[in-house]
Amino acid sequence: MPAPPSGSIRGIVRTRFLNLIKEVQTASGWKVVVVDALSVRCISAACRMSDIMDEGVTMVDNLEKRRQPMPTMEAIYIISPTQASIDKVKADFEDPDKPMYAAAH
Repeated sequence: MPAPPSGSIRGIVRTRFLNLIKEVQTASGWKVVVVDALSVRCISAACRMSDIMDEGVTMVDNLEKRRQPMPTMEAIYIISPTQASIDKVKADFEDPDKPMYAAAH
């Protein structure tokens, strides 16, 4: 699938999303993107997985599923503003001795 035209809604979402990922600089240069069901649908409509991986993303994780802790990786959370999603992000960092990720963006 070719990249959508830059003036289309898909093109604007694609550009904004990829710029958001580029703006997050980590010590290792690698990061994890964490999404919920609604945000993954929006992102998938505008971007290919290869576009995301080209920006230094090692993995796209689903917030709503059980995930492997990666305490040395920083995470970019792209979620919908629901109480359920917010509670899951909070739960990822409840135990300061065992955070899911090194940092959240």
